[in-house]
Amino acid sequence: MELKYYDEETRILDFSEGHKDLWGNFLAKNPEKEKYHWPGWKNINYYRISYRCFPCEAALRLAPNGHLTQRKCNYCPLDWPNGQKCGSSGSTLFKSWLSAKDDLEKKAYFAEQIANVEWFEDVIKIFKV
Repeated sequence: MELKYYDEETRILDFSEGHKDLWGNFLAKNPEKEKYHWPGWKNINYYRISYRCFPCEAALRLAPNGHLTQRKCNYCPLDWPNGQKCGSSGSTLFKSWLSAKDDLEKKAYFAEQIANVEWFEDVIKIFKV
């Protein structure tokens, strides 16, 4: 699988495009699959992407001094609806996707919603992997 937003020579990757591809082009269209099934991982060493999540990895890289993992959500580059980030208490899009389990229609719906969460304008989106 070729990733148009990844340069193999320089190992530069647009995390926002990776996020959209993983959630919108793969998980929303293949709701029976999990994040680790994404074919794009063959191009990118997925051990370099925390939680196999581009926004989480960006948050860790953006946090001062590679801030503690449990506080990375403070640096999440996504503008989640109602400020409800993945790790927030209560109902979130990510938790809804996880809990949908065998309801493939719901999983596809929530994957598409996650794919379409906007990245904050002023956040760096391109990193070396």
